[in-house]
Amino acid sequence: MRQSLASKREVSLEGITLFAIFMGTALLSLRTPTGEELIPYAPYFMLALQLTFAITALGHVRLRLSKEYQPVLATFLLLGFLFMLSFSTAYWSSYPDLVAQRSLLVFVPLLLVVLLSWSDPNPKATFTLVSRGLVAFASSLSVIGLLLYFLGTQVVLEGVRVQTLSLGPVALSQALYGVPPFLRISSLTGNPNTLAMWIFVGTVLTIYLLHNRQLGRLIGMLLLGLQFTALLFTFSRTGIIATIIGVGFYSLWSGGSVSESLKRLFWGVLVVILGIAVFTARDTTSVESSAFDLNMRDDIWASLISSFLEKPITGVGFGVSNEAVLLPSGIDRAGHNAHLQILVETGLPGYLLFLATCLLVLMTAWRRMAKAWSSGQVTPLAAVSAILVSLLVNQLAEGSILRYDFHTFFWGYLLVAGSHPGMMGGKS
Repeated sequence: MRQSLASKREVSLEGITLFAIFMGTALLSLRTPTGEELIPYAPYFMLALQLTFAITALGHVRLRLSKEYQPVLATFLLLGFLFMLSFSTAYWSSYPDLVAQRSLLVFVPLLLVVLLSWSDPNPKATFTLVSRGLVAFASSLSVIGLLLYFLGTQVVLEGVRVQTLSLGPVALSQALYGVPPFLRISSLTGNPNTLAMWIFVGTVLTIYLLHNRQLGRLIGMLLLGLQFTALLFTFSRTGIIATIIGVGFYSLWSGGSVSESLKRLFWGVLVVILGIAVFTARDTTSVESSAFDLNMRDDIWASLISSFLEKPITGVGFGVSNEAVLLPSGIDRAGHNAHLQILVETGLPGYLLFLATCLLVLMTAWRRMAKAWSSGQVTPLAAVSAILVSLLVNQLAEGSILRYDFHTFFWGYLLVAGSHPGMMGGKS
């Protein structure tokens, strides 16, 4: 019955469930200019959606344990060990209830996504479907941000510069950051760096869909242009660097003809030029917004490093670096570095588990790309690997992974997609 179901439709039940979880989580992640959820009680709806869809589909899950699935099993076990270690930090943390709560909140949905991805009999079709959804989402955010920037009316709301635009019964608004005339757009995400994260993922996936003829050339180029333009107006150094890395590594690993390589090189050079333009623009606004300004990240990172040196093995407890380290130091900001946050919260053992999981998946994907005999087998793994690498670099200055955030669950999905043998094509 299971094989019959898979053969009748290209995207499996697990694939449809993952698509619903990702797109629902993405929509519920939207924020107002003041940083509040755009949809009231969004975190509760998000958790209910993730658990309901995943648990409903678990009755159809079939986990394969053959030799070619050993990297998937290893990935799941490493994440499971990281979960147990994170939860156990509650025993010595000063915030045991918060650690237990946040460990469950992050890892339970994450592991459910991993199980669904593992069971998926046709992960390549699922990846294409998810890619289309995220490209549409990132492109929509880009269009909204640009429309508001060029056509919106500026007001000041609760000390925040806001642009608003009424389209019939619908009113759109976004927060603006920075110093005029170089104002940074945030669209419906509440923060320019968050918008840039969506765009860098969407950019790589757009190129992947174009490369595999899953998008029309005209539409694909238009979407790329919109995303690149919106990325420029975010003035996000981390987002631009992640985009350069993602596009560059996808071009390197995906192969193709000389003409295709030249086209990808053109887009890579264009992104670099945009990046240089952003850095130059930021440097000419004011000292506080220069290209080398870390926006207090140096103070934040110094506090985190000092805390790690005090407790290098045990950590202060999963998810509570703000409460245990930053707030007592007088810093009312997020950690802005997922790598340091994991080190500080779970100690060196937790960070090594995190790093080993990422490296295992990347090595598996690279080995399989080296053995692939067609472009269709290489490009999905190239896209997954490029996003994983750029995400790891991006998280050196952002702190989204292993938080209750869309990018945590998408990261978990990419880990399985990169190690799943079915990503080479065909049903498994």
